[in-house]
Amino acid sequence: MYEKQIARAFAVAALALLPVAAAADAPSKATPIRIERLTSAKLTKLPGSTVLVLQNGRKVSLQTLRAEHTARLARFANAKLLGLQVRGKLKNSSGPKYVMVPMTLDPHGAADYQAFCESVVASGCLYFPGPAGYFSRLPGQDQNLLFDYDPLITDPAVCKSQGGIIVTANSPAGCAYGYPYTYNSQFNPGPVRPGQQIGSFIKTTQTCTLPATAYVDHKGAIVMTGNFAASNFNVTTPAMLTCVVRVSVPPPS
Repeated sequence: MYEKQIARAFAVAALALLPVAAAADAPSKATPIRIERLTSAKLTKLPGSTVLVLQNGRKVSLQTLRAEHTARLARFANAKLLGLQVRGKLKNSSGPKYVMVPMTLDPHGAADYQAFCESVVASGCLYFPGPAGYFSRLPGQDQNLLFDYDPLITDPAVCKSQGGIIVTANSPAGCAYGYPYTYNSQFNPGPVRPGQQIGSFIKTTQTCTLPATAYVDHKGAIVMTGNFAASNFNVTTPAMLTCVVRVSVPPPS
């Protein structure tokens, strides 16, 4: 059931992006307009063929921005269902009286990151929205967060409700949504039994979309990273990336 609902929602978003995907950053005969020269009202009224230059240097048509905006709203609505779907793919990593190592969510992460990682119930979780994410790091913010920027969201209340932050340094002040690039944690691997190595009885399971990876050190550490950010700006993902790991430790002896 979840698979059909999610597939339907993402199919709608994909259809919205199809007509403009090929021309997303293609050259245009129109003279590009720097987005800071436009008011929010003009962004609403200008034709979709208008080519803009964003603050990060990306050239993109207004039609593409509007399609990405629509797809972004769809992913916010479906992140929880996607998490439940991925949760169903995890193999059982528990045992009698075993305890799952809990995860600490980044409180500054976007609402879809929060919804996905909460519903998947894991010891570690990374989530990067697609099908084509355009991420950058923001000055003054946690450098472990990659931000997806929507210049069409200018209402601070709406932005905050989606877990974003209004970028007042930009004009117009759009909304930036943060996604943790790495996740690291330490845990107690449980009792050491005679003749056994530390962490011998830990149970783990994971499912990750490459290039994202998760490594569990049985001595008591989880290390996760997205592995796609080659630079600080204009980092792209070809598709949605998720990485989930679940670690369970045995009860005290």
